Amino acid sequence: MKKILIASHNSAKLDLLTDGLSKLEELCDLALAETAESAVLAISEEAFDIVVIDRDLGPVDSDALLTLVKERDAQAVRLLLDDTVSPDSNPQPKGLAHQVMSGRASPEDIAANIFRLSTLQEEMDSEAMQRVISSIDKLPSLPTLYMEINAELRSPSGTLANVGQIISKDIAMTTKILQVANSAYYGFSQKIVNPEHACSVLGINTINSLVLTYGIFQEAQPGSGTGISVDDVIKHSTQTAFGARTLATSLHLNEDLEDTSFLGGFLHDVGKLVLAFNLPSECRDIAALSQQNSIPWHLAEKEVLGVDHAQVGGYLLGLWGLNEAVATAVRYHHNPSASHQGKFSTLTAVHLANAFTYVEDAYEDTPDVDIPYLQSLGVANQVDHWLNMYLSISRVLFTTAN
Repeated sequence: MKKILIASHNSAKLDLLTDGLSKLEELCDLALAETAESAVLAISEEAFDIVVIDRDLGPVDSDALLTLVKERDAQAVRLLLDDTVSPDSNPQPKGLAHQVMSGRASPEDIAANIFRLSTLQEEMDSEAMQRVISSIDKLPSLPTLYMEINAELRSPSGTLANVGQIISKDIAMTTKILQVANSAYYGFSQKIVNPEHACSVLGINTINSLVLTYGIFQEAQPGSGTGISVDDVIKHSTQTAFGARTLATSLHLNEDLEDTSFLGGFLHDVGKLVLAFNLPSECRDIAALSQQNSIPWHLAEKEVLGVDHAQVGGYLLGLWGLNEAVATAVRYHHNPSASHQGKFSTLTAVHLANAFTYVEDAYEDTPDVDIPYLQSLGVANQVDHWLNMYLSISRVLFTTAN
């Protein structure tokens, strides 16, 4: 049974949250604290799976409580409620809290988020996963630029031109976006020379995916000797992202699937960077084992850590509350059969594109795909066709248009 602590000076808010969490009564043990002192006592006496701290306890007290939880129960999910945050925003803190949510959000929304976090934690409830997560002190946060763009789009006066101006303040991000916009993949007849133009031709979902991905990769820089290169991860993730979107587009299903496949492809290996950034020694062991035994990296991770980067990445995206289809694709991109999904989805596109990249880069002769999963979807006979289609677009992916 999950143990959840909610600490707030606001007794009315506590009552409303208790009502909103009524559906968890049989699944969790809910504790309430109306003062920082009572919260410290509760945290000192027992371990909680999820701790919700209201900023109304005071900045010093709330930070002290989050620190205490982190030190005592590192695997506990830490959620901070902050009344100064807009209910429409999605802020992501660094350090103490895994997630920040507006304290002015409806009790139903707060309760739903707590329920989602509880479900996420249940899915990742293994000794190995808890051990790895508790060892991770430095989780990357959602990039500030990404949050600024989304705040602009939520504004009544928000425009793509304003989004372009926001991006232009970040030279490194501008360079990446213009590089993608001018790739032969898009085949624009004229050269894209500024972020405003890029926003108009690529669309906001593509721009958001690029800003989110490159922002995370810039922050989660692994140390030397870990066997992981950010440049290599970016190249592979870019190949996978464009490949996944091409597959989704070829089936003429829906635009949402194209967008989530693109983002899922970009983020599918984010867990590699998180592990390399936090556990460099273990990653050196993983690199050595992978090379010595000629086994895939994720299988070496399983032997060394008991979990792989897909699980860690999926957990991270779940904490952020990102699109569920994207988080699922990241979590299961090596073993989609375990997802029990019954139709072509974001996961399918990312799984296939990821496997195809290793053929394109000559690491494998045939794609290492989950045949039983693809047979269950009725698409196993299309793998060769999709591989050839992927290979044809990959040849021009990094070619710069004249």
